[in-house]
Amino acid sequence: MNDIRILRLAPEDFSPALELAWEVFSQFDAAECTEDGVQEFYRSIHDPAYCAALTIYGAFQDDDLVGMLALRNGGTHIALFFVRADFQRRGVGTKLFRAVAAQCDHPLTVYAAGYAVPFYRKLGFWEVEMQQEVSGIRFTPMIYIGGAL
Repeated sequence: MNDIRILRLAPEDFSPALELAWEVFSQFDAAECTEDGVQEFYRSIHDPAYCAALTIYGAFQDDDLVGMLALRNGGTHIALFFVRADFQRRGVGTKLFRAVAAQCDHPLTVYAAGYAVPFYRKLGFWEVEMQQEVSGIRFTPMIYIGGAL
């Protein structure tokens, strides 16, 4: 995936990244959530206050956005991390994560969806608690200390 470029997005460019998050969430995560969880996710990515607290990076092939990673809590928590279905298992997510992690000098946390736990393990994350459900969304809390890449 040498042709993939990673860019930090300006807030005015968040909309396509959030649309991509919704698209991929609907394909892969929604089945693990209750209806309330699906609605909660949708509300959060359309909440101006929530989105204003995000730092979003995009993975681009040519001019097409194919992946996104959003940080919150001062850059310590991965709030959103999605790669278009047709670009999964092609190194896009790994490249995106490595580019973001290289800028961090602190641990990163994530609430991983069930299907994504093996991917996060490959990146060097490990579970810190058992799977949980909050507001209808199931996730496993994980942490990345660094050095695994």
